[in-house]
Amino acid sequence: MSAAERQPLLGALAGRAGLGETFATEALGVILQNRGMRNAGLRYLEEILAIDLSGIAHLLTEVDHREFGRTDIEGQDVSGRPLLIIEAKFGATLTVDQAASYLALQVAESAGQQSGLVLLMPEARIADAAHLMRQAKARVGEVDRATACISWTQLLDVLMQATGDEERGSNSLEADLIQLRALIDARTRFVLEPLGVAAAGEEWQTRRAELVGLVDIATQLLADALGVWRGPQVARRDIVFAPSYYLKAAGPVPGTYFSLGLHSGFASEGLTPMWLRFHKLTGERRAVKRIRELLGDTLRFGPVLRHDGGHLWVPIALDPLRADEALVDDVVDQVRAILVAARAESVGPRSNRQ
Repeated sequence: MSAAERQPLLGALAGRAGLGETFATEALGVILQNRGMRNAGLRYLEEILAIDLSGIAHLLTEVDHREFGRTDIEGQDVSGRPLLIIEAKFGATLTVDQAASYLALQVAESAGQQSGLVLLMPEARIADAAHLMRQAKARVGEVDRATACISWTQLLDVLMQATGDEERGSNSLEADLIQLRALIDARTRFVLEPLGVAAAGEEWQTRRAELVGLVDIATQLLADALGVWRGPQVARRDIVFAPSYYLKAAGPVPGTYFSLGLHSGFASEGLTPMWLRFHKLTGERRAVKRIRELLGDTLRFGPVLRHDGGHLWVPIALDPLRADEALVDDVVDQVRAILVAARAESVGPRSNRQ
């Protein structure tokens, strides 16, 4: 493989657990601690916000403001007032309430100082973010407050252009930006070649990193489309099943927990590696039994159900010829069909991709 074809490390690992929004936000925060990067970033944001940010003394990440929420990146003056808030997203849901809370925070704590709110988004979500920002400003009554919606690519381009000769090379700011850019590109523009023989059986292991990424992105889209609760990342993985997150839907009884993941044991039998699992402890007692009965009565799902470890498993077929977003959407559609049959979701149109 030539150097031009080689994927930077963080881009290659982008689908792995942990390399998500929080990781990218912290990485950006580290880069912005460099004086040159900080100055370039703030000058750029000053231009698009049309306000003076020279009073910013500190750039912090993950600042907890209790009732106002936790900010991703925050520029504070010497008194700790939030003159700049950057909310960074990949695929997770951004709500009007969340943006309105950040605006209310600045109104409450900036003490009349100019302040700005920036939504840092994938390129494809900029238009939706701008609409959401207008709603948030109207809700707070701060329609004139400085706000902007920009893409990760725009900001990273600005920072890359600001690197000097002494900041280039294998151990440099340029190298760090290249790694972060690769991660952002992989997470916001998911690319997946057709799986071919890796769509079933043991061959899936040759595409494991990509399939883990497929699980993660499909789970994000399900959380957005269904409006369901997204549980904490599973730290301890089963030996044969690798879930990313548990989701909670309404279900036939309160609290139906399900997870999309890769089951190596079933795949070793020549089946698909991707399965939907209804956890044995989901909801009230006997919830899984009721879901099993609902799915078992259908011609589509009844013959393919599996029971292992007390959990109920439903296969997700992977089309060997589909690629990129078409494959992601097909997985999401299959999961939704299962949830409808299990009465864990009402029948309705699938939400558009953000």
